[in-house]
Formats: sequence, C-alpha cells, structure tokens
Amino acid sequence: MSVRPVILALLLLVAASGEVKANFCHSGASPGSHWYSTNCITDLEIQYIQELARERNFLYRKLRDIEALCLEEVEEENPLAGSVLDVIYLNE
Repeated sequence: MSVRPVILALLLLVAASGEVKANFCHSGASPGSHWYSTNCITDLEIQYIQELARERNFLYRKLRDIEALCLEEVEEENPLAGSVLDVIYLNE
C-alpha cells in the first residue's frame, strides 16, 4: 500500500486549520529520489487540499442555511420546503 493516499487523507483533515504550511516528506528523502517523487506532498498539493477544504466548508454552510430556511417554512406547512428537506436528509 502506498503511503501517499494516507498522507493526503490526513492532510485533508488538517488543511482547513491552516496548520500545514510546507512540503511534507518523512524519512529525509532527497527531492530527486524516486521515493520523494511518489510519496512526498508538495506545496501545490497542500494548496489544492486546503482549497478543497474551503470549498467543502463553504458548501456545508450554504446547505445549513437552506436547511434553516426550509425548517422555518415547514412550520408554516409549505410542501416545497418539506420536499427540499427530504432531499437534504436522504441517505445514499
């Protein structure tokens, strides 16, 4: 199993906090080595992961806003709001 997917997954978890700032490469591999090119995370990859985390957070906030609006409308017996909430709460 490659270390790279595990590292990417871990970085995605901490990317939103902004704690990841530099190249992530353990075992002291040099930039020209095969290990470095296949298992090290570059600044560009970190930026991409942080951008994904920002986009995820943005979309989550939007969805929460839609949910709040629909919950208000459901109290007023709006059938469209109920249908939207059904879609939001639908499990795959």
